[in-house]
Amino acid sequence: MKRAWVDLGVGDVGTWHRPHTIHELFGDHGMGLLLTIAKQHGFDFDVIPMSNLHSWAQYRTIVKKYDIICMNVRSWRYSYAKRAAQIAKSANPNIRVWVGGFHATVAPQEMEEVEEFDIIVRGEAEGAFLDLL
Repeated sequence: MKRAWVDLGVGDVGTWHRPHTIHELFGDHGMGLLLTIAKQHGFDFDVIPMSNLHSWAQYRTIVKKYDIICMNVRSWRYSYAKRAAQIAKSANPNIRVWVGGFHATVAPQEMEEVEEFDIIVRGEAEGAFLDLL
């Protein structure tokens, strides 16, 4: 099974290719924690850093080879997560999209409206994530 974590990072595709901003100082600690836990239990993930891609078309080409993609969705990155899920599903209708994070906890109804989100994890994900894997 091919798994990837879509790192929404600092926003839209190509962010790193633009002039440097303060946003480059922030990392996705939730992603780091869950990927570390997964690795410790024998689950491997590739990481797709959205900010390093040049276009959504490039993302589409990359994501089609995966069975599962996961995203840590912060409220200010919700629109990117939604778009990433929609493109992933159009590229590979069999892909499973798992999401969690701050937005899933504070705005679950908005997350539930996105038909491309197959699994939505609310609250602390450390235990649930391993159970899902």
